[in-house]
Amino acid sequence: MSIKVTIYRNRRVLLLLLVIVAVYLLFANHMPSSSLGNRSSTAPEVTPNIREFEPARPVKQDTKQNGDVEAGRAKDAAMRFLRSSMQKDRVVVFSKSTCPFCKATKDLLDKYSSEGGLSYKVIEVDLRTDAQNIRQALVSAYKRTTFPSIFVDSECLGGNDDIQNLERQGALAKLLKEKGLIAALAHPKPSQKDDSVPKEYTPSAVDIKVRRLIKDNRVMVFSKTYCPYSKRAKALLAEYHNERGLEFSVLEADLEPDSMAVKAALGRESSRLTFPNIFVDGHSIGGSDELLQKHQNGELVAMLKDRGLIV
Repeated sequence: MSIKVTIYRNRRVLLLLLVIVAVYLLFANHMPSSSLGNRSSTAPEVTPNIREFEPARPVKQDTKQNGDVEAGRAKDAAMRFLRSSMQKDRVVVFSKSTCPFCKATKDLLDKYSSEGGLSYKVIEVDLRTDAQNIRQALVSAYKRTTFPSIFVDSECLGGNDDIQNLERQGALAKLLKEKGLIAALAHPKPSQKDDSVPKEYTPSAVDIKVRRLIKDNRVMVFSKTYCPYSKRAKALLAEYHNERGLEFSVLEADLEPDSMAVKAALGRESSRLTFPNIFVDGHSIGGSDELLQKHQNGELVAMLKDRGLIV
């Protein structure tokens, strides 16, 4: 009898254990996946399915960046227009149709056109749709903030006051004649009031400074900071400095208080009114084109070596 009771009790215990295990398994299958920790096998499969149905996020346009890109393209186009205009025409005037100073400049050039055959191009900036970009390009490349701006062979002569000063000195006709832009001197030099001997020219402070620089420096370069031809000449001379020990000095005319006075002084010293103007032992050897030509044909290195300026 005791054996049967024991077996019966063991069966009850076993049945109770089976019930507990069944309840546990049932509870475990209905628990949230987060409560099962790393044992959950369903979480990695659910996540991709959920992501597939997530709505696409709208891509926001960066309007500021797009605006900057468009502005940059407009500035580049204006700069290309400036350069192409100067390549097509040797004398170019950037003007404003309503500006009295621009009119005075155009009247002066008209006289050279009718009397000497001068050909020049006028660009009325205020009549263009890209007027602001043209103005900014003139400021950026040539430091020109006012109109007119007169260019001869891509070299800026300045504005109306500058060209009128050159005309009064007789330097404008001389420049145009030397460049082959007019057939003959359109205007003779200002006549004297009487037939007496002309008064001797009194050098200005700028004349004295220019002469002193030419005298004190065996290789002297008169340049403009923004001028591409000046940059090319200085770069070539810098190569001679680095490789052959050439010493040279530079005066940036556009950084001087009166750049036009420097230009006029150089015209009196060398009959050259454009930049750069390169002097070797007191004599002008020309500008960037002449310097490059002498370099390419070997004349420059021979001259500098003969004078003991390079090793």
